[in-house]
Amino acid sequence: MKHYSSYFINEQDCIKALIDIHNQGKDIECDPMYFKGNFWKNGLNKPKYRFDINPQEGIDCEFGNATNLPLNDKSINSIILDPPFLFGNHGKQKQFYSSKTHTIFKNFEELEQCYKGILAEAYRVLNKKGICIFKCQDYTDSKTTMTHCYVWQWARELGFYVKDLAILNIPKSKVYNGNTTQRHLRKVHTYFWVLQKIKGVNMKDNIRIDCKVSAEIDEIGASGLWDLAGKLAITAGLAHNKINNIDNVVYADEYGQEDIYNILRSYEKE
Repeated sequence: MKHYSSYFINEQDCIKALIDIHNQGKDIECDPMYFKGNFWKNGLNKPKYRFDINPQEGIDCEFGNATNLPLNDKSINSIILDPPFLFGNHGKQKQFYSSKTHTIFKNFEELEQCYKGILAEAYRVLNKKGICIFKCQDYTDSKTTMTHCYVWQWARELGFYVKDLAILNIPKSKVYNGNTTQRHLRKVHTYFWVLQKIKGVNMKDNIRIDCKVSAEIDEIGASGLWDLAGKLAITAGLAHNKINNIDNVVYADEYGQEDIYNILRSYEKE
C-alpha cells in the first residue's frame, strides 16, 4: 500500500492522497465553490454535486451558495471547500491573478463570516464521520494573518475533529519591487485541512473526543486512553465517574499528558 507524506508540489496529487487516506478512495461528493473545476483533472472525477455562486459560462455546475446549499441534512459523505483568501482591497493586491478571478473580502471580519458560514453548512450536510477538505492560505499585506490557524479553531468550535493537514507548495512568479525591504516571507504554499464530522456539542467535548480519536488513529497509547474514555462515557455525554489510572494517559495529537489530565479532571468535578 502506498504511503504519502504531508507535503506536495501538485494539487491533484495532494487531493488524491487525501481521498485515498480519508475517503476510502471514493470520489468527493460535493464541490460548492466549483469555479472552473480546476481541482478535477488528471484522474480526479468531478463531484456529483457542483455549485458556484457565480457559475462560469460553459462550465457544468449549478448556481448555489456554499452557506445555503440545496442539500438535505446529513445527505453526503464528503465535501471540499476552496474559499477566497484575500481581504482588504488596497496596495498591490489588484495585480495578483487571484484578485482578478476570485472574490476579495472587504476585511478580515467578512472573511471570518464567510468561513464560519461555509463550515457550518458543510457540517449540516455531512453524515456523521463525513469528511470536509478545506483549502486555505495565509495572507501577508502590511502584516501576516495565519488564516489556517483560524480555520482550525472555527472548525473545532463547530464540532469537527481536525483529522489531518496537507501542505501544497506551488511557487508562482509574482511581480514585486526589488528595491523595497522584504519584511515577511512570500507565501507560496497553501493548506488542505481534513475535517471529520463527529458528535461534539462544545469546545470542551471536542477536545476530549479529539484525544480519543487521535490515539486510535496514531496507535499511540490507544488502550490506555480508550480505558479512560470508557470510564468517562465520552460518547454518551458528561460523566461523573471517578477517574483511575490517570498516569496511563499519554500524548495524543497536540495535547500533552498534563493537558489531558486537566481536561479529564475537570469532567470528574462536574
